[in-house]
Amino acid sequence: MPRTKAATNKDLDLDIAHEPLWHVLLFNCDCHTYDDVVLALQKAIGCTVEQAMQYALVAEQFGCVSIFTGSHSECEQVAEPLVAAGLRVRIEEV
Repeated sequence: MPRTKAATNKDLDLDIAHEPLWHVLLFNCDCHTYDDVVLALQKAIGCTVEQAMQYALVAEQFGCVSIFTGSHSECEQVAEPLVAAGLRVRIEEV
């Protein structure tokens, strides 16, 4: 049987390096309660209440917070429930 060349870590790194990373930014707003934001974040990224509260506090203090990093399509999936909840988000390339 002929041997096939196994992918090396270097080969895999090169494939990953060609895909740009994106992140989802959550912006502070005064129109939602912490409970609203926490529930939306839990639904969007599957985080704990404590993690969601930390994101909300950072967004309040600095104006926005990066809550997820991944491919553009993954970021769109994360942003969808947040937008549906009325939260302000933006997807940007890292």
